[in-house]
Amino acid sequence: MKKSVVLLMASLAVLTACGQQSHSGKAGSNQSVQSKAKDKSVTKSYQLNQKVQGLDQTMTLTVTYAGKKYEKVNIAISQNLPEEAKSALAGQDLSSLQEEVSKSFKQSSGVDKLEQVKGIQVNVKVTEKGTVDIDFVIDPTNLDYDAASKVPTYGPIFSQMKSQTPEEFIKSFQDEGGKEISNPS
Repeated sequence: MKKSVVLLMASLAVLTACGQQSHSGKAGSNQSVQSKAKDKSVTKSYQLNQKVQGLDQTMTLTVTYAGKKYEKVNIAISQNLPEEAKSALAGQDLSSLQEEVSKSFKQSSGVDKLEQVKGIQVNVKVTEKGTVDIDFVIDPTNLDYDAASKVPTYGPIFSQMKSQTPEEFIKSFQDEGGKEISNPS
């Protein structure tokens, strides 16, 4: 089980590292659109489907913003578990294991360090269909960007948020292959 959790975390680290490389230095100019929507709150969602270390992964980015100000950011990742992890969990009562699996996953991936940062909430769940779902709920109005930027693996995402407007941040996700979708309810 720990081997599977470590594999999942490595997958997230690879995804984050790839995103960091392509997102750095992309400060597009969408000022005309931004000025039109300066005071109006907008929510946009994008989805990216990919394989990470041979495992199917879906990442959904939802950003609520007004002009150049972030209001809420949600990053949801759903990744298939490796077959050996699915086999190990088959027939077990996942509801009784959720807390233990979630805690182990958070510690092995460094996500527990993100939870200590003001303005970030992380939820982890292993599902019956053999996926691990990670939901990062970010409150940019209360986020300690400096502390978040220092968290290994995930820090560059927060540095990027701090230095880019919401539209630039969204554009960098689109540049990675993210496609606009309906906003989750």
